[in-house]
Amino acid sequence: MRIWQEVLGPVKIGVKDSFFDLGGHSLSLMQLIQRVYAETGVEIPLQKMFQHPTIEAMAYEIWESGPEGRGGHHFIKLNEHGPMNVFCFPPAAGYGLSYMELAKELDHCCTLYAIDFIDDIESAEHIPDRYADEIVRIQEQSPYVLLGYSLGGNLMFEVAQAMERRGYRVSDLIMVDSRNKQAPTPPDEVENDIKEILEPAEGLEKELLGNPFIRERVEHKVRAYLTYGAQLVHSGTVQANIHGLKAEQSDERGAAGHGLSWHESTRHNYTEYQLSGVHENVLAQDYVKENAKVIRRIIHRMSEQTAEARKVLF
Repeated sequence: MRIWQEVLGPVKIGVKDSFFDLGGHSLSLMQLIQRVYAETGVEIPLQKMFQHPTIEAMAYEIWESGPEGRGGHHFIKLNEHGPMNVFCFPPAAGYGLSYMELAKELDHCCTLYAIDFIDDIESAEHIPDRYADEIVRIQEQSPYVLLGYSLGGNLMFEVAQAMERRGYRVSDLIMVDSRNKQAPTPPDEVENDIKEILEPAEGLEKELLGNPFIRERVEHKVRAYLTYGAQLVHSGTVQANIHGLKAEQSDERGAAGHGLSWHESTRHNYTEYQLSGVHENVLAQDYVKENAKVIRRIIHRMSEQTAEARKVLF
């Protein structure tokens, strides 16, 4: 309880209280995990802590894990209510918790599941199938709706192709400012991107990445993900509808700046939408509410089409 108090400040804390209900967020959660590791030598997986964010659950995890700790590469449920599942793929930083604020805005519209980049697979060609396994573990039956922001859109496209090869129907891909890669990324560009992600300008994120424990783990994941993304060159098509959500033009690197569309990557329908904010900010607090409205309209239209299809069948 003392560690929680140090991270959250002067609030009343009970063993069954949720870390997030007490004012915690994704960055302070990473800070909490670091403090626990420093005190106990146990590294609690971020996903486990997010799914069960109480002192009671944390104590059980410390007891069960022992000093080695354990990883977790499963989709986590970011909100509670919605008639449709949407599976989200991580942006370049590699963590699914980037979708936390979006999940709050889309609660009751759809149930968002998010996952980190899985960095323990030796062969890049097996990565899409690993994600497909995790999706089917949660939702056994088609159709599937996938969402990817930035590099997450590239990973998502590969996963969609893998799922279609298995005979699953992916109905829709929501590309959140993701560019259609047609050439490998040069090594110097990859290194610049890694440096940019690991050198945030200010705030708690900068403070956290100044901690060697957190920085080592974040850098490992970022490097693994960007190395995977660098070699991706998309080919072929998917049967799924593709929704291309474009950020405002920016001098910084981003999908909008490259202007590479996904319209030739689908055998079905491609539709473009305009987002608020530049590439780096579309899910940030100042823009997420407005951009969630765009996604909500897309989900609503999917639901209408599903209802219409059922009327035809029956």
